[in-house]
Formats: sequence, C-alpha cells, structure tokens
Amino acid sequence: MILAILLLVVPLLEVAAGSSKFKTFKIRGMLTCRGDPIKGNIIMVDDNWSFTDHLLSERKVTEDGKFSLAGEPDDDCLNVKLIVQHRCHDMKTGRSDSRIKGFSEFSIHLEDLIRSNYDLEMNIELVGNSVRMSSPVIPAYKAWLYGKRMFLDTIERFRNLKIWSNV
Repeated sequence: MILAILLLVVPLLEVAAGSSKFKTFKIRGMLTCRGDPIKGNIIMVDDNWSFTDHLLSERKVTEDGKFSLAGEPDDDCLNVKLIVQHRCHDMKTGRSDSRIKGFSEFSIHLEDLIRSNYDLEMNIELVGNSVRMSSPVIPAYKAWLYGKRMFLDTIERFRNLKIWSNV
C-alpha cells in the first residue's frame, strides 16, 4: 500500500519541484469602461491548457481603476491570461437595473513580457471586448485553481521535509 502511494506521489513531487527559467514579472495598468476608471477583479493565470493552468495572482481593482499584479511562473510556459470580472456590459438581472458580473479575457504573450523587461504596462478598456456571464464559470474555475495551488504547495512542503535526506 505504501509503495503504491509513493509511486503516485513521487512523479508529482518531480513536477512540483520544477523551477522556471523566467524571473518574476509585473503587469500593471488601468481598467476602464468607456474611458472612465472602473472597479473589478483580475485573476492572472499562466495559459497552458485549462486543466494545467496555474494561478499566478488575483487582485481587486478599486474605483480608481489602477491595478498591479506580480507573478512567478510555475513552469516554462509564460503565456499569461488575465481574467477580468466586471460590470461594464449590458447584461442585467431580470427586470432590475442592477448588472450582473461578467468577465473578459486578455492574453499576454511571452514576447510582450520580454520586450517590457518583465514589467508590462497594460491599460485595459473593457468596452468592445467579448463578455461572458461570470457565474458559475469563474467561481468554479477559481475554486479549481486555488485547490490545485494548495495541493501543489502541500506537495512542495512535503518534499522539503528533512526526512527525505535520509532516503
């Protein structure tokens, strides 16, 4: 039984132990709706495949629209996706005037990060971009990303225990 568990966990330890050749990077800018600053929520993930994406950062954007995100890649794929939750759209709840949360996605490629020396300034105008309804897609996606991050962090802590130096 213990041998079976080790056979399953050891390959995961190797994956979690991989370090990236890229340094920590920053993405900053202003979030606007029709030219005016807007609040929202930005999730930054590395953009591999949906199943293997890693959560890099998450920030709330206040009314001034300014945001700053920092990320340290978990692997050598450094194509980043920003997922912005916002209310800059025409989707409304029922008959009321309140708008539901929507989300838009923005891709950032490795070449853009290299050109900016890993400190990219990116202003995001939400009008004119595709918007999809946030719930239940984004809460489920965030739960997946946070769960995966906690799991990999636990494996990394487990891997760093001193008991492995004797094995």
